Amino acid sequence: MKPAVGIDLSPLCWAPPSGISYYAYHLAGELEKLELPFLPVYFFFSHRPLALELPAADFERVKRFPLPMRATKKFWDFNWGQKLLGLSGVDLFFATNSEIPALSKRQKKVMVLHDLSSLRLDGIYSGHFLKHRLGAIRRGIERADWIVVVSEATRTDLRELFSFPEKRCKVIPEGVDLPFFSKTAPNKPYPLPYFFSNGMIQPRKNFVSLAKAFLAAAKEADLPHHLLIAGGDGWKAEEIKKAIKSIDTDNRIQFLGYVSRVQLTALYQYAEAFLFPSLYEGFGLPVLEAMAAGAPVLTSNNSALPEVAGDAAVLVDPNRVEAIKAGILCLATDRDLNGQLRQKGKIRTAEFSFSRTAQLTARFISDVLATKGEICGN
Repeated sequence: MKPAVGIDLSPLCWAPPSGISYYAYHLAGELEKLELPFLPVYFFFSHRPLALELPAADFERVKRFPLPMRATKKFWDFNWGQKLLGLSGVDLFFATNSEIPALSKRQKKVMVLHDLSSLRLDGIYSGHFLKHRLGAIRRGIERADWIVVVSEATRTDLRELFSFPEKRCKVIPEGVDLPFFSKTAPNKPYPLPYFFSNGMIQPRKNFVSLAKAFLAAAKEADLPHHLLIAGGDGWKAEEIKKAIKSIDTDNRIQFLGYVSRVQLTALYQYAEAFLFPSLYEGFGLPVLEAMAAGAPVLTSNNSALPEVAGDAAVLVDPNRVEAIKAGILCLATDRDLNGQLRQKGKIRTAEFSFSRTAQLTARFISDVLATKGEICGN
């Protein structure tokens, strides 16, 4: 009989779906296409409806518990609770979002860590969020036998912030939905030429500095472009919007709010360039999405972003408005560079498929199941 591997797909119930939601969704979907030496069992710990449809799987391998995660965690650390939830029957638990029950020693535990930006930068998250986030990460690290990280940068963060041994840490990059984002959008989403940025409106995404750089570049080169920013409101969103509106005297910067993936694809494809000078990222999925859609990319030269972008983007210091402005001017005025980045971006995204993510994950899970001790991270 094949060993059972429990995979937490609760992020599929998050509305609107996040990058972690799509990671869990595509990972499960691609695993179902593979010949596996183990049997995936999918767990949903949420009272919310699915925001993303469940990948095809036998009904017997789907365990849905309509309880909030907070309620679930009150009893999934006890033997009777684990039996009730079906957790006692898995040989390995794969946590897609840092939440791990206190399973027995015979059951192996793997946690996916997507980023540690909340602990790397000061003043970019609320104190309540930091307390909750730090507590969840610490519990996960204490319980995990192995940790999967999505970039070398995050592995470095894990080692430096928590002294977690590298030999128990595996780097498996996320993927991008290349078929979806490369599909040609039929209609231009905005009548004027524009630059585009995407991300939750919060301090970490550095939108105020981006706005200052864009307005300075537009004035210096007399650019006709607008700047469109898509994303839901996060911490300090109103302060950020107010600060930007105070300097945007010509109303050239538009906040679009949360947009659908279809709208997002069109916004990427018709943009003069995608601008993403984030202060810190554990991976940087929007960079790959933009490249898959054919947009030239400007992003930061720190954290995991150079690792993801490679030589297919303009890299700038996100802490210097002048550097961001210079990068925008290059993309707006150098047509050869613009075209080269569009082509390089397409090539770059081919290295980050979800099928590859699933294959590497399946291989790693198989190694963990087979070992009685520690396995190497890479």
